[in-house]
Amino acid sequence: SFLLPYKNLKRIQPPAPEYAYALAKIAESYIREKSVDTASSMPLIREAIKIDPKNPEIYLIAGDIYIAANDGSNAIKNYNMAQYYNPNSPTANMKIGDIYVRGKNLNVAIPYFEEAIKLDPNYAPAYRELAQLYSLAGRHAQSKENYQKYLDLNAGNIPAQTRYVTSLFYAGDYEEVIKNIEEIFAVDKSRAYLNRLAGYSSYELASKSKNGNYDQAKKYMDELFKSMPKDRILWKDHHYMARILVRKNHDYPVLTDELASLENQLENQKRSLSLASTSAAKSKIQPVVDELTTKVEAMKADVAEAEKELDRAFTEYQKVSELRPQDKAVLSEMAANYYNFRRYDNAARTWAKLIDPADENPDSYMQVGRAFYNGKNYKSADSLFNVILKKSPKYIPAHLWIARTATKTDPDNKTRQARDKFINLIKVSQSDSLKNKAEITEAFNFLCYYYMNKDELAEARNIYNRWLNLDPDDKDGKIRAYHGLGAIELIAASGQPSIE
Repeated sequence: SFLLPYKNLKRIQPPAPEYAYALAKIAESYIREKSVDTASSMPLIREAIKIDPKNPEIYLIAGDIYIAANDGSNAIKNYNMAQYYNPNSPTANMKIGDIYVRGKNLNVAIPYFEEAIKLDPNYAPAYRELAQLYSLAGRHAQSKENYQKYLDLNAGNIPAQTRYVTSLFYAGDYEEVIKNIEEIFAVDKSRAYLNRLAGYSSYELASKSKNGNYDQAKKYMDELFKSMPKDRILWKDHHYMARILVRKNHDYPVLTDELASLENQLENQKRSLSLASTSAAKSKIQPVVDELTTKVEAMKADVAEAEKELDRAFTEYQKVSELRPQDKAVLSEMAANYYNFRRYDNAARTWAKLIDPADENPDSYMQVGRAFYNGKNYKSADSLFNVILKKSPKYIPAHLWIARTATKTDPDNKTRQARDKFINLIKVSQSDSLKNKAEITEAFNFLCYYYMNKDELAEARNIYNRWLNLDPDDKDGKIRAYHGLGAIELIAASGQPSIE
């Protein structure tokens, strides 16, 4: 049952201050349970204040009860009374600051935490709250500074160090993030989620260097994926892993080119070996073949490993896309990486997802078409370029790429398909022949080649003459045109009967 009101007691046991404090603690108990009962706590706290109106601890409890009742104004009033009766205590300022934080009034909250620290420079909770507050306000350097002080006052406090690590990450102090996480892991390996910030930080550090080492970032992320339940893996984890693997294998295109070159050298040396007619010649070539064979096998292994990791990278990108289907930036990044790693068909299909059918800008269609072209999917490329021409019949880049595509689908020029496309390109480009000189020059170059191979010398001569007059200031163009005209004359002369 409840304690009796103080005014009805004739003999006070315990003395009045102790009795008042007991009432306050009973009142406090009603807001410490799972079910908050401010209706029961309010009469008790009022009675406690009436009995002992100068006890700062009672006012602090009163403020907490008003907070539980969602009455911030009366809570602040009681916290101020607590501060008045105990001006050297930082607790009231802390609690008022918390009220303003809850109300998202961060700028008003900060001075209260700072005042708490002035009153007691060793009051650790104020540093913690101020650090979190600065972090929310984006003032990461100050957040880091206050977390460091909090840690100094709480040596060995792993939860505190974990919060400090977060502030370090948002402050961009990635080396310190990794250092602190390793210190935590040395005494507590159960916090596997810290591999997340270690992996993120290792990636950010590596990306700042031209030859950054992404192996450490991958190691942390691998541990994260291995240790954490799937439902606790964030979309950002997939995104970072994708980026780590892409950056780690950025030299894949160079590797594949080098492998192709080595394989070509090896084939040439093998051919020379098979044609060698003497033992001396063979003994000279064989070591070269052996050395190249070793290099080729080693590079094949490197390329295979890189391909495996890139496959994983794009799987991770796909997961990000599934988790964030409206995130066009992720799709764009994924498509660009598909393209950079010569997975052109995937690049084209990913870019295609970003196209707005109502958008009249042809650039996005051209990007998809060029990717299909580079991936040797000429049918799809031609379709995309023709979609553009339906919208913009005189769009020169589309005419150019349609003509180029035609040369790929009929490389031996068995039909006049490519010829006709380049003629169309000239027609739409000649409205401003100097501006469109590059396109016209490419068309002239193909048509001259085409007509010369078909022995249609009159047509070839006509194109060379047009080329000669395309730009009076283009010396290289004139040289090529004169060279072509000279070649035609030589062919024509060689076909005439000789004069005896």
